[in-house]
Amino acid sequence: MSKTKIGFSCKVDEIPVIARFLHQSLERDINDFQLLYPNFNQVFLNNMLAAINDLEVFPSYNKIVNDGKLITKKLYEEAEHFRTYLIAFESFTEIDNNQIEVDYFQFSETKRKISKKDIEGFLDNAKIFIEEVERFETQLQTLGFHSSYKQNFKNRIDTIKQLNLQQNLLIGERNSHASKIYEKRAKVWRFCRTIAKAGKNVYKATGSVIHRAKRREYTIAVLRKRVNNSRPRIIQTTNDSTQ
Repeated sequence: MSKTKIGFSCKVDEIPVIARFLHQSLERDINDFQLLYPNFNQVFLNNMLAAINDLEVFPSYNKIVNDGKLITKKLYEEAEHFRTYLIAFESFTEIDNNQIEVDYFQFSETKRKISKKDIEGFLDNAKIFIEEVERFETQLQTLGFHSSYKQNFKNRIDTIKQLNLQQNLLIGERNSHASKIYEKRAKVWRFCRTIAKAGKNVYKATGSVIHRAKRREYTIAVLRKRVNNSRPRIIQTTNDSTQ
């Protein structure tokens, strides 16, 4: 049975900040809490701090996306380099006076896959292309084709295969990241909700001035305002003066 998802009553980037505020307050007021809740102890504090740290060091989604963009850029660049080699190779078949069946090499189809950025399709065509080069290699060599050219093609294909594999792995990592980061946020948020709820019982709204002030330190809405107030302010200035 799947767990019911927790709703966060704040922005996700506010969770660790609010959690640290609550952790600091609980650490200070631990004796007051233990009068009603013995389970609020050093072990609880340590577990909460470990959960906060674990959330904060978890790789950000933006890093995964940026890594993916870099790999995709390299992947398409390598495919375009292959197209350049392919166009040069066509010259060998053109001077052969049609003695080699050029359709076997699938020049147009391979270039079309590159233009469409269909890497999986390109790799399928590239495999056939190499097979045909090897089949006609002796005939091509009489036209000036060297085995080193074939190796250059293979090296390009191997590079594209590796980049494509890295891209697929990152796609899988990106898909699993959302689930993992949710669980880490949910774990921290459970600590926050538990402390906030207990804080309202420990410090009554009808209590002393000190108790009412402390009660605010365990109120999520108040802590959200505190987070927003602590953010750097960007002051924009404009110069409307004319020369």
